[in-house]
Amino acid sequence: MSVVVFFLLNYSFFNPFFFGQEKDKFLLKKENILFAPKTKVFFSFNNYFILGKENKEKRAVFNFQPEELYLFIPFLKSYQIGLKMDEYLNQGYDIYYQSENFKKKDYFWHVSSKGGIYNLGLLFLKSFNSFLLFGEGNFNLGNNLEIFAVEKDKNILACETISYDYIGRNFKAGFIRKLEKFSFGFQLGFFKKIKEKKRLKKYSLKPDFSLFLTLYLKNNSQLNFNYFYQKDSLLFPLKNTFSFAFDFLFLNRINKINFGFSLNKIKKINFGLLSEIIIKNYGSFYPELIISYHKKENLEEFIFAFKFNILFEEFWKKRIRRWGS
Repeated sequence: MSVVVFFLLNYSFFNPFFFGQEKDKFLLKKENILFAPKTKVFFSFNNYFILGKENKEKRAVFNFQPEELYLFIPFLKSYQIGLKMDEYLNQGYDIYYQSENFKKKDYFWHVSSKGGIYNLGLLFLKSFNSFLLFGEGNFNLGNNLEIFAVEKDKNILACETISYDYIGRNFKAGFIRKLEKFSFGFQLGFFKKIKEKKRLKKYSLKPDFSLFLTLYLKNNSQLNFNYFYQKDSLLFPLKNTFSFAFDFLFLNRINKINFGFSLNKIKKINFGLLSEIIIKNYGSFYPELIISYHKKENLEEFIFAFKFNILFEEFWKKRIRRWGS
């Protein structure tokens, strides 16, 4: 066995030598949030439990972290400007690796990394009744610390630490067209560059795109289709993902059931539940459950994630004092 089960904190531990994968964004799951020209504050927290298996070896890790923060401010009736901060790429991992020349003496490489790259972004949205244009520019900032250790029987024989500091930028743009019976949209991610500050090494990332379609059914029900493609590169693995979702009304709440799969070398199936709980006069709470299964050869993983998505609309309002009332 060349690899004893390892763990990577970015939805999958199949790509520890990549920069990680961009995470699914909540805002595109609820398009009405983008259309509403109101002052909005949105933030998200994630709880992850991940179980990895390779042959008879198992490893499990739990993680909790904030993930997204958005502030939208309307102006000139049909325009919105947004500020955001979110985790772009998570580079935290913990790997045990046994190379061929280590097997005779039962040595192991223990490679761990802590850190990530974050987006500090500016968004611009323009509404034309049933048509929405949006663009997003992000400045990337982050760092990580990699620790390489040679171990035997859990004793450290040698150790080396390497630190990295990153800066970069990326842009996204797209549209959503909303009609009476259906809506559709397109999003393109482009001009994505990351640079190691100390080593002056630059990385140009491949563009990605997403297509989405929503059919409006009776009784406030919806059927959603989504396709995301990202070309294989030295930094990102191929992502070729289809997903389907059904929105329905139950107990006076809008609920979403999501099912997705990937056609890559790494087989992926995921299932999700998303509910909307109205917070009167303030906004909505969106609890979300995500269950995923990944497999490649002898390596398998199960991911259980519970997300807290909270939206405040008109969090602060202009109060008008009415004289004589």
